[in-house]
Amino acid sequence: MRTRTINFKSQLARVDWLTCTANSPAAAKILWDVGHSLLDTRKRKDENASRWHVHGYSGWKSTGVGIGARGLSTMLQLSGEEARDHWQHGVRACENVSRLDLAIDSEADPPMPRLAGELYRKVHTITPKTGRPPCSRLAVGSDGGATCYVGARVSEQFGRLYDKGIEQKTQPKGHWWRWEVEVKGDAARSLAMALEGIPEPGMAIAAHVRQWFADRCAIAPAGAAAGVKCFETREPSTNERRLAWLSSSVRPTVRMLLDAGLRDEVLFSLGLLPEKRSDPS
Repeated sequence: MRTRTINFKSQLARVDWLTCTANSPAAAKILWDVGHSLLDTRKRKDENASRWHVHGYSGWKSTGVGIGARGLSTMLQLSGEEARDHWQHGVRACENVSRLDLAIDSEADPPMPRLAGELYRKVHTITPKTGRPPCSRLAVGSDGGATCYVGARVSEQFGRLYDKGIEQKTQPKGHWWRWEVEVKGDAARSLAMALEGIPEPGMAIAAHVRQWFADRCAIAPAGAAAGVKCFETREPSTNERRLAWLSSSVRPTVRMLLDAGLRDEVLFSLGLLPEKRSDPS
């Protein structure tokens, strides 16, 4: 079956997640230093690290970076912009990679709100060279964002296409799509080591993601045209998430109280007024 390739306005290939470990004392220290340095950078952005426990490892975590120890072993976990910008540092320092997520972010103009549904339907029309067609699932959220899952979550490779703009509440429906392949186990280690050795791995990352979806779904993003500016994306920081929560969850209540003439009570409740003024009556 011929693959349908989709031309988007702009695209950006990236690593979106990295989990790696080191067990020998020398390598474990180097990996710990990589994570600690990234945490220090987040701290300079007013993001303090919090205690972190996962898979028996204990350590510290901030936005997009976690570093922990379990006995003599050290684990580094990167996500979002930290994975995009620093995955190579982790791969160079580690001795094993247990998870690697590769992604293409595509900007659709005009928007393509039904793309996830189209991908879901295509999966069931594929006749693989060996074995059975991959399982798939289509999920539509209450906010209208759609996600198509391809393959089994526990398998070595698992794919998803989802409306990243709706998830981040930054783009209209169907405008910003993320094509993502989650690779685990031996496949993750081999792929990470191969990509790390390429001077400019972006093209190889994009090619891997495109081919993965083409083989299983007969739909894939086309290669970006030369000179097209990449659609830059960034995960929101902790403080940005807090501000967004204030705007969406707190502001309506504060506005209602202000409209009711309770300005001083609001300021007192928020700790912005030393003491509640007495009623002159």
